Amino acid sequence: MKRKTFILVLCLMASVSGFSQTKTESIKELFHLMQSDSLIDKMFSSMLPSISSSAATTVLTSKGIHVKDSLAQSAMKSIMDPIRVKLADIIKRMINVDMVQWYDNYFTQGEIDDYIRFYKTPSGQKLINSQLAMQQDMVAIVTQKYMPEIMNIIKEQTDKYKNKQQQKKQ
Repeated sequence: MKRKTFILVLCLMASVSGFSQTKTESIKELFHLMQSDSLIDKMFSSMLPSISSSAATTVLTSKGIHVKDSLAQSAMKSIMDPIRVKLADIIKRMINVDMVQWYDNYFTQGEIDDYIRFYKTPSGQKLINSQLAMQQDMVAIVTQKYMPEIMNIIKEQTDKYKNKQQQKKQ
C-alpha cells in the first residue's frame, strides 16, 4: 500500500511539474502580452529619422556634401538600411536575453504571474496600447516645454565655467 501511494504521489508530482512554466517562460509570456518587441521596435524606428538626420549633418557636411543633395540622401539610405537590420537583431537580443535577466533579477515568479494576469485584462491591454502614444507625448513635452530651460541652464553653466577659466588666466 505504501508503495502504491508513493508511486501515485510521484506520478502526480511529475504531471503537475509538466504543466508549470519556468520563470523564464513566464517572463517571455509577459513580454509577449506587453508587446515589448513591438513597442521597442517602434521606439527605435521613431528614433531612426533623427539619428539619420544627425548622422547626415555630422558626417556628410564634414565631407563638404550638402545634406539635401540627392546623392547624400542615397548615401544615407545605403548607410541606414543595414543599420535597421542590425537594430532588429539587437532588439531581439535585448528582449530575449537582457530583459529576461532583468525581470528574473527584480521580480519573483508570483509577481510575474500577477503582471501576466493584469496584462490579460482590458485595463492591461489599454495600458499597452497607450504606451507608445504616451512616450511620444512625453518626448514632445520635454522637447517643447523643458528643453529650452535645460539649454539655458547648460549655457549658463558653460558661461560660468568660461568666466572662471578666463579669471584664472588673468
